[in-house]
Amino acid sequence: MDEGLDVAPTSLPQDPRVRAALRELAADEGGVAAVLPHAAPLRGYTDAYLFPISLARPTGQGRTGDHKKMVKVHPADADGPPESDRHALAKREGGGFAERHMVGRHVGWHPVGDGRHLSFQDVANGGDRATPMDRIEDDDVLVEALGKVVSALHLDWNRPAGDHGPSTDVTTVRAYVRRELTAAKALGAVRSAVDRLGFGDLDRDWLEIDGEMLPNPLRLAEPGGLFGDLSIRYLRGFAHGDLHGGNVLIPESVDGGLHPGRFVLVDLESYESRASLTRDPVVLLLSLLLPAVAPRRDPDGQWPSGLPRKQADALLRYLVRPDQRTPSQLPGALADLVRLTYEAGTAYAERSCWRAEWRTQYRLSLAVHALVAITYDNLGPAGPSWCLRLAASALDAHRAEHHPTLTPPAANVDAPRPPAAGVGAPRPPDVAWPRVDGPDYHLPPGPGHTPGTRARHRARIGGRRRIMVYVALVVLGGCLVPYVAAEGSSDRNVTPPALPSVRTETPPTSRGDERVPPSFAPVSPGRFAFTCLRVWSPDDLRPHSDGLDRFREERLWWTRERTGRRTVQVVDHGRRSRPKVSTLGRGELTGAPPAPSEHLARLRAQVAELLERKPPELRNAAGTLELVAEMHQFWPLSRAQREALRWLLAETEGIIDGGSYPDRAGRDGHALSADNGEGQRETLQFDERTGRLLSHEKIDAGDETLAYYLFVDSRWTDTIVDSPCADPKPANRDG
Repeated sequence: MDEGLDVAPTSLPQDPRVRAALRELAADEGGVAAVLPHAAPLRGYTDAYLFPISLARPTGQGRTGDHKKMVKVHPADADGPPESDRHALAKREGGGFAERHMVGRHVGWHPVGDGRHLSFQDVANGGDRATPMDRIEDDDVLVEALGKVVSALHLDWNRPAGDHGPSTDVTTVRAYVRRELTAAKALGAVRSAVDRLGFGDLDRDWLEIDGEMLPNPLRLAEPGGLFGDLSIRYLRGFAHGDLHGGNVLIPESVDGGLHPGRFVLVDLESYESRASLTRDPVVLLLSLLLPAVAPRRDPDGQWPSGLPRKQADALLRYLVRPDQRTPSQLPGALADLVRLTYEAGTAYAERSCWRAEWRTQYRLSLAVHALVAITYDNLGPAGPSWCLRLAASALDAHRAEHHPTLTPPAANVDAPRPPAAGVGAPRPPDVAWPRVDGPDYHLPPGPGHTPGTRARHRARIGGRRRIMVYVALVVLGGCLVPYVAAEGSSDRNVTPPALPSVRTETPPTSRGDERVPPSFAPVSPGRFAFTCLRVWSPDDLRPHSDGLDRFREERLWWTRERTGRRTVQVVDHGRRSRPKVSTLGRGELTGAPPAPSEHLARLRAQVAELLERKPPELRNAAGTLELVAEMHQFWPLSRAQREALRWLLAETEGIIDGGSYPDRAGRDGHALSADNGEGQRETLQFDERTGRLLSHEKIDAGDETLAYYLFVDSRWTDTIVDSPCADPKPANRDG
């Protein structure tokens, strides 16, 4: 029986589709689901909501096993299923801290039937009430709770073994910032969010904000940006990865008393074991402070007023320099939140004499997550400009400490200025990339799954973002994009070197000036551009065979006159057929795109122009991946060109992080994907160290491979030596 779903408490929204989905799920297991009494469904500032259920399953002899669960109803635009493997990893690696302070499991991705999905969480606090940290109304309790949490993050969860100090890594400022933005799923979103604030050309190294020239925080992560090449050492360890105030639950007793020391962390799907140790404290701190600066909409849809301007300014200054005297204008509770967060971190770091390094990574994390906050769509009107000024001010403090001889340029008093920070206007909603089909390659497709590849999560990343609360959407991930973020994923022992800066001057702002004509631009001496691919095609396969040992090798030499030679040779279990050779006369080579620009701004304009030549339904993320693959297919690219292309992909909405796994040649590479309107997926796999394209795969909605291209070789040469390409050498990511 399942009457409990039909006699649900009136506090549960009338949602027959959700009740039907629960009924179906319970019936599949021969059980019964019933909604439990509760005050109201837990709602945050997304369209997700949670409510408790009892799920009874038969255990034999007329008995049932009953479990209390929290059902989370994910909206149709959710990023995808919770990564339960990361949650489980956090529990395994967390030891006693995990036993005391982590909720159980978060599993499932059951369709509702209208695009929404259900997932299921274990209930915290033994089933008794627990209050999300960002819902605590008593300032003293909130301050106590924050102190307990940040202290435990350092001294309990990340306690060094014995007399040893914490783990550290060396990277560049650029790689650090890019990695943190990638972990926050904001690397491709911050530029468009800042662009809506009206500061004009965002390729400048300096921005005038409220009459003050400050470093442009967007440029911090870009090639050629200020301070990006500075080498830094940072403290790393275990991190929740999405530790906003809604993901910290404070247990309640029967009499309503809160017990901060028994806090519980939930939604650990972004967990990492080698993350920056300032990530969690800074995210948690900002999530508690931003509602005071830029309150969320009230039930009537109005934006309440936040802190007065003087107090908001004082809070910003104290966040950037918390080691200085507390501003007298700042409310005591807000000052205590900042002070406790910073002091807990410095006390942890200075035990092993890492205080200066902690201060550097704190400011960089502050700049990163202030930028991330600009992408939230439920931040009050005063918030985005305040967050941009916070990010720029944190970066300016970094400049003052590490680059004291670099002084800001004079402000342009005649230039038009955006609204003052704290006086911003409501922003229009983001427009995510449409999910449409992409064009077919002129190379034939091929079959079969790649051995050893990870499961492909068909999630769509992009669209509007929100301040995360306890019932916020569960985002895919936590796994970074080492190709996009030069430092690599924290859960893999990969630390590729940062790529060198490729930009020495600010690109022109005119879209016309940025266009790069289709030109022949060799990057090293040689008359011919040479590329070699291995192509898997259905026509090459024998029935009932996965065909991994049967493919076509295509070798191409071409010149600026679009002349050249193409050789196609079938390889079957190491045996090569007679090659088919085609000689290309002047202008007969078709399909080759222009060489990609080394300059990011020019490359944006170039790709935008190429996308405009495609049908409207192909001007999207899938089309961008197609263009990038075509550029690698025809051109031997320089390191600078590859660097610019990876930044272009990092900015593209709709790109999905597929993690790292071997290609068909056994080479480890990181996958970036985009889905089209028919459920097909384009996946490009890149070398994490060099940024070279390793493979391109097209799969259908049933996860069957439709096409697979292995990129074997590309270089410049003066001669045509038509011999088989050498087999790519497999690489072990663990050395």
